[in-house]
Order: sequence, then C-alpha cells, then structure tokens
Amino acid sequence: MTSPETWNLCLAILVGAGYREVPARAIIGRCLSQYKEEDVIEAFQDAAGKVDPVAYARKILSKKPRKINGRSSSSAAGQNSRPQMLTAGSDFVDESPASIETARKVIEQMWDVLKRR
Repeated sequence: MTSPETWNLCLAILVGAGYREVPARAIIGRCLSQYKEEDVIEAFQDAAGKVDPVAYARKILSKKPRKINGRSSSSAAGQNSRPQMLTAGSDFVDESPASIETARKVIEQMWDVLKRR
C-alpha cells in the first residue's frame, strides 16, 4: 500500500504543472501500479519544474524494473509467470493537451486515408 505522502507529493507536482486532479491521479496510480513506490517518488521529484513532468518521470521510470503481479520484477523472477501484455489503460498514456491534440490529428489523417480507399 502506498503512503498518502507519496500521492500528495506527486499530485502537487502534476497539479502545479497544470494537470487537472483526476487525470493526474490516474497517471500517478498507473505509475504506482507498475513501479516501486520509491522509484515513483524519485522520478516525480526529479520531474518537478520540468516543461513536461509526466514525460520526464516516465523516461526515468522506463529505466527501472517493473512490477509483475503487484511485486517487483526481481522478487517475481524465477516463478512461472507469463510476460505481461500491455493493454489499453494499463500502459502509460500521455494525457497532456499537446499529446491529445497530436493524437487527434493523426486519427483524422488516418481516417482521411481510409475514406479515400
């Protein structure tokens, strides 16, 4: 179980960077479900004050071991576990306004191509 201090710290960093509380909590929750609490704290502390703290924190976390079935991957090693499959909602999604706008444009372009066929 994660401490309230971790949530408060990460939430303060994201809200301070302009994220709304609900999307910020979703981002933090995904990070905490996939990485150790200490690694998440470190990543968000390093990301504080950056232009895009979520991208910065994710870059730091991408170099850390992921949890498998709620445990760190090192503690789950040696057990018969299948590789985790990333599904919609389980992987990181950049919810910043710029990323959403970029995704919308890409989808529109793909739709235009499909309509021409």
